[in-house]
Amino acid sequence: MHSFRTRIIAAFVAVNLVIVALFGGIVSLSLSKRLRDRLDSELIAIARAQLGPGVVWAEGRLHAPVALPTRVVHHPGRMIAVVNDGGGVVDRAGPHPEVPLPAFATTLDFVAQHHPDLHTARFGGELYRFVVYPLPGPLGLEGAIVVGGSLEPVTSLLPRVFQLALWAGGIAALVAGLLGWLLARSVVAPVEELARTARQIGEHNLEVRMPTLAGRDELATLTVSLNRMLDRLAHSLELQRRFLSDASHEIRTPLTILRGNLEVTLRRERPAAEYRACLETLAGEVDHLERLAQQLLFLARADAAGVELHAEEVEVDEWATRVAERHRPAVAAAGGHLTIDAMSGAWASLDPARMQQLLDNLLANACRFTPQGGEVRVATRPDGAGVSIAVEDDGPGVPETAREAIFRRFFRGDDARNRAHGGSGLGLAIGREIARAHGGEVWVEAAPGGGARFVVRLPG
Repeated sequence: MHSFRTRIIAAFVAVNLVIVALFGGIVSLSLSKRLRDRLDSELIAIARAQLGPGVVWAEGRLHAPVALPTRVVHHPGRMIAVVNDGGGVVDRAGPHPEVPLPAFATTLDFVAQHHPDLHTARFGGELYRFVVYPLPGPLGLEGAIVVGGSLEPVTSLLPRVFQLALWAGGIAALVAGLLGWLLARSVVAPVEELARTARQIGEHNLEVRMPTLAGRDELATLTVSLNRMLDRLAHSLELQRRFLSDASHEIRTPLTILRGNLEVTLRRERPAAEYRACLETLAGEVDHLERLAQQLLFLARADAAGVELHAEEVEVDEWATRVAERHRPAVAAAGGHLTIDAMSGAWASLDPARMQQLLDNLLANACRFTPQGGEVRVATRPDGAGVSIAVEDDGPGVPETAREAIFRRFFRGDDARNRAHGGSGLGLAIGREIARAHGGEVWVEAAPGGGARFVVRLPG
């Protein structure tokens, strides 16, 4: 397979050769036509000159009868003859006197309309151009003047023009090849450098970047785009590595608890109550593993194909109230109070099951962090063309520096490291995926009372 550099040079040479060939052909044909037209004009002028001055011409031909000349006026290099109406030669001069005139010069059938007639024929071993000029008489055609000239100057010039075009084409091909080589070097060199750099990039060497090219051409734009793509890939790979590390740690903890409880319990015979307590602990860890597996599966599917939704038109206030009321016993059990303020009056297209999963997580977090005697508030409000759902608590709030980080997978603040209080660290990440699948967004801000205020905004 030929290299890109070779193909550029070959293309330059081929295009220039085609251009030179077309130019040479056009010049040759144009020159040939001009020389032939010039010769025709000269032959017609010589034929008219045989009649002498005082002859009236109209539209290039004779309309009044004229006397048939008895002698021709010699013209160097031209064959001139006067032919009567019977085809006989009255007088003749010029090259090849021994060669009979061509048949069309003595037949005269084709000049009945008194128009000059032009012909090309072999004469004396050469290619000649002839004009037969009719002469009208009182009773019809009086005769004709026949003038011929050799086409050898025209036919011999064309090969020389073609030969010159070949020389010009060869020189143009050399110049085109040189220019193509220079252009290929300037174009291919940066591409080769990019290829060498690309070969250095791998899964464990993503910090390498494409060299920055000067200018604002397509290659420079491509380099910038590739570097941005590499930045995104590196960030994505780092997130995947962190996700796998956190997932393995999160799974390892309940497995360690399971193994530890089993080993301790099996060391000796124990009362039934102790076996029951051990099994209850194991069941709790299995439940935690099951929830974690479901969350990981949800995130994996969301990354691969997005969140699958079964949307329907929902009256937001009624739906949010119904979901929030389900948490009233849990809030009361934690020593808090639930307040619902649904006043959006909006309808929205959403998947009730998925959005309930998001709102349940926000309410569970609010309940978890609200102190004794605190309040959990749920409010719906119109928000431009959409609607917002807010969940507030009276807890310690979220530091401004961590308000984006808490939506990362497996993120848990320093005060929520233990799983009994902080969960798996996947709930908010899942909630953000659900909100984005609906075309909305979720974020956290400071509540007016100092706690945390999570806001879900959905389009109308």
